[in-house]
Amino acid sequence: MFLGWDQPALPVAAAHLIEHYVKGGVADLRPATVVLPGQRARRRIMELLLEKAEARGTTLIPPEAITVQDLPGLFHSNPRPLAEQVVSRRAWSRALRGVDRDAVEKVFPNLPESDSLAEWDELAGLLAGLHRNLAGEGYRFTDVVKVCRSGVVFDDGDRWEVLARIQGRYLELLGQAGLTDPFVAPMAALESGVASFAGDLWLVSIVELPAVTLSLVEASDATVRTLVHAPVELDDGTDATTAFDTFGLPSTDYWETTRIPVDDEILKIVDRPVDQAEAVIAWMKTELGGRYSAEEIVVVAHPKSEVMPYLEQRLGVSDVSARYAAGIPLSRTGPVRLLQAVADYLDTRSFQALAALLRHPDAGALTDAGLEAVDLADGYFKYHLPLKVRGKIPRGQRRAALFPPLVRAIEQEWRARGFGGRKPLSQWMRVVMDVLLKVYEDFELERPSYRPLLDTLEQIHSVAAALANMPTPLDEECTGSAGIRALLLEVGENALPPEPDRDALELLGWLDIALDDAPVVVLTGFNEGLLPQSVRGHAFLPDTLRTCLALPDNRRRMARDAYRLTTVLHSKKSVCLITGRHTTKGDPLLPSRLMFRIPEEEMPDRVRQFWEGDGGGPDGLKSVKKSQFT
Repeated sequence: MFLGWDQPALPVAAAHLIEHYVKGGVADLRPATVVLPGQRARRRIMELLLEKAEARGTTLIPPEAITVQDLPGLFHSNPRPLAEQVVSRRAWSRALRGVDRDAVEKVFPNLPESDSLAEWDELAGLLAGLHRNLAGEGYRFTDVVKVCRSGVVFDDGDRWEVLARIQGRYLELLGQAGLTDPFVAPMAALESGVASFAGDLWLVSIVELPAVTLSLVEASDATVRTLVHAPVELDDGTDATTAFDTFGLPSTDYWETTRIPVDDEILKIVDRPVDQAEAVIAWMKTELGGRYSAEEIVVVAHPKSEVMPYLEQRLGVSDVSARYAAGIPLSRTGPVRLLQAVADYLDTRSFQALAALLRHPDAGALTDAGLEAVDLADGYFKYHLPLKVRGKIPRGQRRAALFPPLVRAIEQEWRARGFGGRKPLSQWMRVVMDVLLKVYEDFELERPSYRPLLDTLEQIHSVAAALANMPTPLDEECTGSAGIRALLLEVGENALPPEPDRDALELLGWLDIALDDAPVVVLTGFNEGLLPQSVRGHAFLPDTLRTCLALPDNRRRMARDAYRLTTVLHSKKSVCLITGRHTTKGDPLLPSRLMFRIPEEEMPDRVRQFWEGDGGGPDGLKSVKKSQFT
């Protein structure tokens, strides 16, 4: 069912759902399971359903709303519990070390030392990501070996054979722990039989479905309805059924070549990241002129792009508060930085690590010396330049003589808290949480100003609890610093939710923008690699191999992003696309290929427009007249 694209997708989809189920003043959506691309869209559709029902005076009985990631769980059940992400990484880490080291070195030539738990855990995260991507499309590592051996691509079968051995050991360890891998379970359901599903399944503006998920839906008895953000007949007169498949997913063949209405009026070409940030401010002042409130405007910026810090700084100077929807990484929060400082000190006992720990604003409770400890450390360093602070520390001169007793007191504190020797990882979690309790027990966490701190501590506690309840076959002995780092590795992937602020300008990632219903969009980083997104030189799944395995490759990413950009251009009231010529260091950037989905006769002008005023462009290009192009 096509929603058109002259309006944002979610409000129209919400109205369509209510209209479908309304009867006698009640919209009973309990038979419906609504599937959205991500959590942000899932939350928003529920808000919009309530708004639409209230607007028409209808009583709403809400549906179940889930994400694509949760969809396979509707069609299978497991006799054994599914392994959480924290537990899966532990199993992968043990499996890596359970395979012959000489064999594993074929895959990872520079392996960590046997007791470097944190480094093994990082490699485990890499393998878990490969496993997730391949299992979602119905492949085990042994299947990749066969493709490599078939001769259609370069033969990387030796490395994949080792990875297949590690994967086999990983699944054995989960079995010993009485657990099931969450990505293998859907594959097993296809082989053993799909569970029945009662009700209606609504796919709302879904762009991609993993192959296993799609097979589960096809094999089920569910009534499936897809709401597509596009008109029945596209603007160029093409029948929409050629632009989308039978499930309403964008056709790669169509969207990788179709024209995109990127007009000169909405395109801003500047030089460096700082200029992109300035262009955002200038465009909002000159083009919008105060006609829209902050909540009606979203700015798209990749979180790892060079534009983000300049953008935040320029918005602050312009007295515009910004709210990054993805939240603040927990790695930047006080409690996580404190635990990192503790682990560094326990590992090295270096003066540098001790100085960093003493300077942490929350570390006073661990040293009982407060700011005076920093002065003592600095005074001692001034006269003695110590590298390590372990063993017998020479007596300092003058007031610095108080530094060695301070170090002894800190060491005594660590011993009293149990930081010594080795113990199971699960047992270290109680020790770590006792440290955080000691530091933050006097904070008035019920006060609104401490809400971010409370959220951070709750997330740390949640991960620590999962590690503390680790199944015995996956638990292992380690040092206290290794236990802290295992915890931080899991916590570091989380983010702190941003505070609600209706007056703040929303900063979103590209994948969220197509389903956001704000009428104004300013997009930065309109350059190759970011939009369209592409993966180049992947160590294990290069683009050629992805294509052979029918995994999402650069061609599919190109088509996906072309479709999303087209819906944004049609459904928003005002759009600005900002592209840069250079990085902060002056390295050249490529313009997005999506800039050039225009009539062929307009192409020379667009090329000239990108290079105009750029001293780094091809010799003489900026001085060439328009007539010479035509």
